[in-house]
Amino acid sequence: MDSPLADTAELVVSELVTNAVSASVDEDQRPHYADGHGPACVRLRLSTDRRAVLVEVWDGNVMPPEPNQAGLDDESGRGLMLVEALAERWGWDLTANGRGKIVWALLHS
Repeated sequence: MDSPLADTAELVVSELVTNAVSASVDEDQRPHYADGHGPACVRLRLSTDRRAVLVEVWDGNVMPPEPNQAGLDDESGRGLMLVEALAERWGWDLTANGRGKIVWALLHS
């Protein structure tokens, strides 16, 4: 059954995973290879108590997510602005081992 919270979570997941994938490739759109151990990956974790959803997306890039200032004609660059508008709170943290970051968003119904 669809719900407004599920629809919002789906949109936020899409935006955060897209950003994580983008953060995991170089300027030639090739995947970063971490210490010769294979291509970079992203990880998604969803947690819920049926009233709220916590979306967490990990990628191996330590650079902070930066909202873009998209122009009126730009086809991309509004993802984090959308996350900010839909989430009660959002942010990011470096991992304890320094091998990436987790971008998270807390959504309420």
